[in-house]
Amino acid sequence: MVEYNRLDLSVETLIIDESKLYGPLFSTEDRAAAKAKLDRQAREVEVLDRDRAQHVRDKEAAIRSRLPEDVEELRTLASKTGDPDEAIAINESILDRVPTDVVALNRLGRAWQEVGLTDQARQTFQRVLELDPRNQIAAGRLRKLRP
Repeated sequence: MVEYNRLDLSVETLIIDESKLYGPLFSTEDRAAAKAKLDRQAREVEVLDRDRAQHVRDKEAAIRSRLPEDVEELRTLASKTGDPDEAIAINESILDRVPTDVVALNRLGRAWQEVGLTDQARQTFQRVLELDPRNQIAAGRLRKLRP
């Protein structure tokens, strides 16, 4: 993957924004080149995210095959694990049985965040807030995930 630093990407973002006061300083060609660079970076990030998500799902399947069926046993395991991959597997198993378990959803969102899958984390915390609009844990974590 081509490495980009944040400053470089920020400059590219500024160049493509025609609405700013400095907009006339850049030509149509400058904006097209900046947009192409940002699009290329976005595609590379998408590929990395897909690969990471598949890797996590593969680990999850292996872990889930060893988990107990009982929800209370799963909840006990979930409260004790420090491994995000294991937390994903355990909490997904809980949610298979109790889809509205906001505690499991919050733990799952945190685990997604720890493995770097922020889109999944964001969706999970949004689901918590759909079920429990006053849930401060999900609201706080969602605020931290906003770009």
